[in-house]
Amino acid sequence: MIQVRAFEQTLVGSYELVSEPGIEQPLMLSLCSERARLIAPLSGELEVRGEIDARGLADRRPARGRVSAPRLALGFSKCELEFEDDSGRALRLRASRRTLSRFVGAIVDGRGERVASLELRLDLKAVFQRWLRGS
Repeated sequence: MIQVRAFEQTLVGSYELVSEPGIEQPLMLSLCSERARLIAPLSGELEVRGEIDARGLADRRPARGRVSAPRLALGFSKCELEFEDDSGRALRLRASRRTLSRFVGAIVDGRGERVASLELRLDLKAVFQRWLRGS
């Protein structure tokens, strides 16, 4: 019997508020889905949930949204998530793949105005640990 595994992805990096240029803060994004990661390349989209940890902006806040991937691609190419910052303001994170492991994007408010720019990388340590555990 073939075992189909759920989608899990951890990205780490930093963000920079538009109001504080030149000051980078750490950012971590953990995403998962109950659906198999092989489904996204076939359907184009995968609903995800997870957590965003953006120091000083959204500390360990729940996030939900979707990732998309071109047909038969490994991993995802775009990500769009909704979450609330620490004060309860609704925000949206939009990121797209630039290289195999690097993503760039922005955090925008409800009016679509940029709040922050961001850069994320796949947490390869977490990927290899999951692979070695066989999960």
